[in-house]
Amino acid sequence: MTCMLTVGASIGPTGVPHVGMHILMKANKKKQIHLEVDSSSHSLRNAGDSTTKPVVLPRLLIAAEVAAAVRKSEKTIYKWAKQGRIPSVINIDGNVLFDAEGTRQWIDDHRMAA
Repeated sequence: MTCMLTVGASIGPTGVPHVGMHILMKANKKKQIHLEVDSSSHSLRNAGDSTTKPVVLPRLLIAAEVAAAVRKSEKTIYKWAKQGRIPSVINIDGNVLFDAEGTRQWIDDHRMAA
Protein backbone atom coordinates (compact mmCIF):
# COMPACT_ATOMS: atom_id res chain seq x y z
CA MET A 1 0.00 0.00 0.00
CA THR A 2 1.25 3.48 -0.83
CA CYS A 3 0.15 6.69 0.82
CA MET A 4 0.63 10.24 -0.46
CA LEU A 5 -0.10 13.39 1.54
CA THR A 6 -0.50 16.80 -0.12
CA VAL A 7 -0.83 19.96 1.97
CA GLY A 8 -1.87 23.37 0.70
CA ALA A 9 -2.31 26.69 2.47
CA SER A 10 -4.01 29.91 1.44
CA ILE A 11 -5.52 33.08 2.85
CA GLY A 12 -9.27 33.32 2.27
CA PRO A 13 -11.14 36.47 1.17
CA THR A 14 -11.85 37.36 4.81
CA GLY A 15 -8.16 37.09 5.71
CA VAL A 16 -8.59 33.78 7.54
CA PRO A 17 -5.85 31.23 6.82
CA HIS A 18 -6.99 27.90 5.38
CA VAL A 19 -5.00 24.68 5.30
CA GLY A 20 -6.20 21.76 3.25
CA MET A 21 -4.77 18.27 3.10
CA HIS A 22 -5.40 15.51 0.62
CA ILE A 23 -4.55 11.93 1.52
CA LEU A 24 -4.36 9.34 -1.23
CA MET A 25 -3.98 5.70 -0.19
CA LYS A 26 -3.59 3.00 -2.82
CA ALA A 27 -3.71 -0.73 -2.21
CA ASN A 28 -3.50 -1.38 -5.93
CA LYS A 29 -4.60 0.32 -9.18
CA LYS A 30 -8.27 -0.48 -8.60
CA LYS A 31 -8.54 0.10 -4.86
CA GLN A 32 -7.76 3.57 -3.63
CA ILE A 33 -9.07 5.98 -1.03
CA HIS A 34 -8.80 9.74 -1.52
CA LEU A 35 -9.63 11.86 1.55
CA GLU A 36 -9.72 15.61 2.09
CA VAL A 37 -9.06 17.23 5.45
CA ASP A 38 -10.37 20.77 5.88
CA SER A 39 -8.71 22.64 8.76
CA SER A 40 -11.28 25.44 8.81
CA SER A 41 -14.16 23.06 9.53
CA HIS A 42 -12.10 20.27 11.14
CA SER A 43 -13.73 17.80 8.77
CA LEU A 44 -12.70 14.74 6.83
CA ARG A 45 -14.52 13.50 3.72
CA ASN A 46 -14.08 11.42 0.61
CA ALA A 47 -12.61 13.68 -2.04
CA GLY A 48 -14.66 14.09 -5.18
CA ASP A 49 -17.76 12.55 -3.61
CA SER A 50 -20.34 15.29 -3.07
CA THR A 51 -22.82 12.78 -1.64
CA THR A 52 -20.57 11.92 1.31
CA LYS A 53 -21.17 14.12 4.33
CA PRO A 54 -17.98 15.34 6.01
CA VAL A 55 -16.96 13.76 9.29
CA VAL A 56 -16.39 16.58 11.77
CA LEU A 57 -13.19 16.10 13.73
CA PRO A 58 -13.16 17.39 17.31
CA ARG A 59 -10.94 20.33 18.22
CA LEU A 60 -8.31 18.97 20.57
CA LEU A 61 -6.48 20.91 23.29
CA ILE A 62 -3.13 20.18 24.90
CA ALA A 63 -2.65 20.30 28.68
CA ALA A 64 -1.01 23.75 28.53
CA GLU A 65 -4.15 25.22 26.92
CA VAL A 66 -6.43 23.65 29.55
CA ALA A 67 -4.07 24.77 32.31
CA ALA A 68 -4.13 28.36 31.04
CA ALA A 69 -7.95 28.32 30.88
CA VAL A 70 -8.34 27.24 34.52
CA ARG A 71 -5.15 28.89 35.82
CA LYS A 72 -3.57 25.70 37.11
CA SER A 73 -0.28 24.01 36.30
CA GLU A 74 0.08 21.43 33.56
CA LYS A 75 1.07 18.95 36.27
CA THR A 76 -2.30 19.49 37.99
CA ILE A 77 -4.16 19.06 34.71
CA TYR A 78 -2.39 15.75 34.02
CA LYS A 79 -3.13 14.62 37.57
CA TRP A 80 -6.82 15.53 37.29
CA ALA A 81 -7.02 13.76 33.92
CA LYS A 82 -5.50 10.59 35.42
CA GLN A 83 -7.96 10.79 38.35
CA GLY A 84 -10.89 11.13 35.95
CA ARG A 85 -11.80 14.62 37.21
CA ILE A 86 -11.64 16.06 33.68
CA PRO A 87 -13.96 14.47 31.13
CA SER A 88 -13.24 14.10 27.42
CA VAL A 89 -9.60 13.09 27.88
CA ILE A 90 -8.12 11.40 24.84
CA ASN A 91 -4.91 9.39 25.07
CA ILE A 92 -3.32 8.72 21.71
CA ASP A 93 -0.14 6.70 21.98
CA GLY A 94 0.77 8.35 25.30
CA ASN A 95 -0.18 11.87 24.20
CA VAL A 96 -2.88 13.27 26.47
CA LEU A 97 -5.32 15.54 24.63
CA PHE A 98 -8.61 17.12 25.65
CA ASP A 99 -11.76 17.52 23.58
CA ALA A 100 -12.33 21.29 23.44
CA GLU A 101 -16.14 21.13 23.63
CA GLY A 102 -16.13 18.63 26.51
CA THR A 103 -13.55 20.68 28.39
CA ARG A 104 -15.53 23.89 27.81
CA GLN A 105 -18.64 22.17 29.18
CA TRP A 106 -16.66 20.89 32.20
CA ILE A 107 -15.54 24.45 32.97
CA ASP A 108 -19.10 25.76 32.56
CA ASP A 109 -20.39 23.06 34.92
CA HIS A 110 -18.06 24.38 37.63
CA ARG A 111 -19.18 28.00 37.44
CA MET A 112 -20.36 29.38 40.74
CA ALA A 113 -23.84 30.88 40.83
CA ALA A 114 -23.76 34.67 41.03
